[in-house]
Amino acid sequence: MSHERRGLTDMLPAVLAPLAACAVALGGLTTWVGTGHAGTPPRIDVVPGRVSLPYGADRDTAAYFEVANSGGSADRLTGATSSSARGEITLTRHRGTDAGAAYRDAISSAAVPAGARCPCRRTG
Repeated sequence: MSHERRGLTDMLPAVLAPLAACAVALGGLTTWVGTGHAGTPPRIDVVPGRVSLPYGADRDTAAYFEVANSGGSADRLTGATSSSARGEITLTRHRGTDAGAAYRDAISSAAVPAGARCPCRRTG
């Protein structure tokens, strides 16, 4: 019997160490969340923008808008939809050259940091 008791006593530190580590981690996370440092979910709003009307035979148009994130966590714009669009909708970002010319690049997504606005353009 003493041999079995000694085996359990030898295992006790191996069990208590991970248990204590979990308790410390849980206490730390609880304190972090309780003090408001864990952040809040993204809170996304699309700020009213403008739409360019098609000109001539070209039926493509563009919508310019900003995505505002008043939440405490970053988010990402990955696409746009419209019941009025007849073709594919793509997200683009405007860029400028050193000479002052403007051009646009298609992008797959746009970061919307916490507490910030992301200027966006949707074409289609």
